[in-house]
Order: sequence, then C-alpha cells, then structure tokens
Amino acid sequence: MRALPPNADNRAPMLPVEITVKQASLAATLAAMRVWLDREQCTLSNFRHASDGEGLVLIKADFLDAACAQRFRLRFGGTA
Repeated sequence: MRALPPNADNRAPMLPVEITVKQASLAATLAAMRVWLDREQCTLSNFRHASDGEGLVLIKADFLDAACAQRFRLRFGGTA
C-alpha cells in the first residue's frame, strides 16, 4: 500500500488516526464515520485515503482535538 502524503497545513499539530478497510466496505465505513463525527461533534482537520490496488483502503483522519481522535480511533479500530 502506498503511503499517504503528509498534511500540508502546518497551522497546528495534527493528531492522525489511520484505519484500513476493505474496498467493498468503504462506502458503509465512510457513512458510519460521518454519522459518528456529527453525533460526537468532532471536526476533522484533514481527511484522505489511498487504495492499495488489492482490495484495501488506508484512511487517514487528522484531528486537532485529542479526545476526538482517541474516541474515533477506538470506535473505528484505528492506529495512531
């Protein structure tokens, strides 16, 4: 899987969460993330994704708020 480029916005430190999902479940995962973000009132500072070409997608979500990043990581099985 190719690496995602670093965030070009250097205004504040970003708290990244990386999640790997199957391509087949990408739409459902993104929809669940949107619902969760709205319900938890968490805002992403940056969001990007890349496919490995073999059925997996790496999602990287950057947060400014550490509590939101941690809760998102726990909810969606991400890593720091």
